[in-house]
Amino acid sequence: MNLFRLLKSIYRSVPPSLQDTVKSCYFAAQDMRHERALGAGLFESVSGNKSIAITLAAKKIAQDNATRHGASLKYPAELVIVNYIGQLGCGGAEKQLFYLAERLTGLGSKITTLTSSPLSGPAAHYKPALEKLGVECRMPRPVLAKELSSIADDWVMLVPPYLSKYVYALALELARIKPDVLHCWLDDANVIGALAGLMTGVPRIVMSAHSLNPSHFPHIRAPWHKPWYSTLLQSGRVTFTNNSRCGAEDYAQWLEIDADRITVIHNGMDFTALNDVDDNKSARFRESINAKAGEPLIGGVFRMSPEKRPFDFLNAVKKARELVPVARAVVSGTGPLAVDFSKAIVSQGLHDVVMYLGWHDDVYSLMKACDAVLVASEMEGIPTVILESQYMGTPVVATSVGGIPEVIENGVTGILAPVGDSNAMGEALAKILKDPGLKRRLGQEGAKSAAKFSIEKMTETVLRIYNGEG
Repeated sequence: MNLFRLLKSIYRSVPPSLQDTVKSCYFAAQDMRHERALGAGLFESVSGNKSIAITLAAKKIAQDNATRHGASLKYPAELVIVNYIGQLGCGGAEKQLFYLAERLTGLGSKITTLTSSPLSGPAAHYKPALEKLGVECRMPRPVLAKELSSIADDWVMLVPPYLSKYVYALALELARIKPDVLHCWLDDANVIGALAGLMTGVPRIVMSAHSLNPSHFPHIRAPWHKPWYSTLLQSGRVTFTNNSRCGAEDYAQWLEIDADRITVIHNGMDFTALNDVDDNKSARFRESINAKAGEPLIGGVFRMSPEKRPFDFLNAVKKARELVPVARAVVSGTGPLAVDFSKAIVSQGLHDVVMYLGWHDDVYSLMKACDAVLVASEMEGIPTVILESQYMGTPVVATSVGGIPEVIENGVTGILAPVGDSNAMGEALAKILKDPGLKRRLGQEGAKSAAKFSIEKMTETVLRIYNGEG
């Protein structure tokens, strides 16, 4: 019998007066971080993909469900809310977090945003704006497991070593803040946050996803996502949301649950800042990249990662140039493929055609200045860049994947193309660039469609979930 199993067995058999001593031994073992030597028996896979820890966690959740009384919370004023997310960079989920915080602080809620990564550089993009709202933003300090002895009961003994430093750090914060709601954002944070929230008795825990399930993304998927998601969703305190119907159905199929277990909350958009982007601002942007007046311009705003298919974007621009030789493109975004993207621009002879800005602080002016925006992703929820471009009257060409068909009616509010078909994307772009009437119609209808995705509607739905109605 390994140490973790032995400690678990002893803990259950000794009198209450000795249980703290057993806990201390467990904490010391955890702090040694000998994951392979100490943790194998408790966390290794048994009976398929379920470990002993997951099985015991499911039992604790069942006990919690049997005793909890779903009392209504303070609604909406005076809610104490903690957001938990990986970082605060310039991403779609981060933007939704900011929009929601902006509305909820205005209604009287007190919000703290905690991250699993340090907040510096591009990873702190939304930090100043959130702090301006009175939202404290920080990464919890590392803790020793023994610091949890007074608050965490035997949940502590079920936290796998590969998540423990994050779960423990967050749990101490939650024990101090005592929030009414813990709202977690994206896969890693969802699992870590829900574990910490259950450990510390948070009444409402929201796990939110903003795309398809992580098995589609090799660079972020982890073997522990599925078993822990499945277990945590058994809790009556946990609600799972997705920003598209397609995303919700995809997660449901992956987790082998009914799709109605996942609440769809479409992205809410705060278009106030976009209303300030007028023709003068877009003209100044074009001047800043040496784009001549009337020169056809294709825009791209996306993370430089595999699922965004940045090289398909370049190939589509090349195809569009065959049909509209004077067309150029401008791109903003950072990520792991940024260097390769820059090299590809040069190697494909596009250095005079595609201007790559890297991170840019005014993507709204970029989108407004363009004649069309291209989204070449192979997987998406509902990209905010589509809604923002549509709202400003800039036509969008996008791949027909994920939740994108929920916001683009092909040929009416934009143009859809098959994923990976750069020729079809390029031809669609050229069609818009060559036909001012089509460009105008797509822009007008797209703006009408985008206006339906209001931040007010999203806030109302989220508050219903916070109050246990969703």
